[in-house]
Amino acid sequence: VAGFASFRQGVDSYAGTTDTYVQSGSNESTGRGASTTVTVDKNSTNERFGFIKFDDIENTFTDTTAVTVVSAGMTVTISSEGQGVRIYKMLTAFTEATTYSTIGSLLTNGTGYTGNSAMSVPDVVLDANAFTGESTFELDAATVQNWINTPADNHGMLFIGDHPGDGLQFRSSERGTVTERPMLTIAYTEPS
Repeated sequence: VAGFASFRQGVDSYAGTTDTYVQSGSNESTGRGASTTVTVDKNSTNERFGFIKFDDIENTFTDTTAVTVVSAGMTVTISSEGQGVRIYKMLTAFTEATTYSTIGSLLTNGTGYTGNSAMSVPDVVLDANAFTGESTFELDAATVQNWINTPADNHGMLFIGDHPGDGLQFRSSERGTVTERPMLTIAYTEPS
C-alpha cells in the first residue's frame, strides 16, 4: 500500500512545527520564535541561522516499524530572495526560545556548524538566487525514516547562508496565511 503524508502547521489539526532563527552580534539574546519569517544570512558581524523541525510525524503511522519512506520533501515560501542556503540535519535540540546566546557556541562563524550541532555534509543545497515564492526541495529519505522510527533523533534541520552579501527569508509556521507555512511531505509504503 502506497501512501502520502503531509505536515503543515494548522492543517488537519497538525501543530508540531518548531521554527526560529538566531542572530549573532548585538541581537544574540533576542528570541525569534514568534517571527513570521525565518531569516538566513551569512554576514561576518551578524550571521543568522535558521532552524525548523516537524515533530510528532511518527503519530501518523499505526506501526512505525512497518513504514518505509520512499521519498520526502520540504516546501517553503521564500519571501525575500537571496543567494541560496545549505541545509543540514541537526544533531542537537533547539526550541523557539533558542537564541544565539544559548546555541551560538555550536555555530562556528564561517563554517556554520560543529560536530555537536549538525552533520558536516549538507542534506540539501538550495540555489535560490533571485527567486521568491514557493520552493520544494528533496530531503534524504533515510533521515526522515529515522525520524519516524526513532523520534528522539528528530532535531530538525539547520539552514546556513551560502553567500556573505545576501540573505534568504522564508515564511515560518507563525505566518497568518496557512498555505505559506513550511510543509513536510512523505511518500511511503507499508505492508497491507
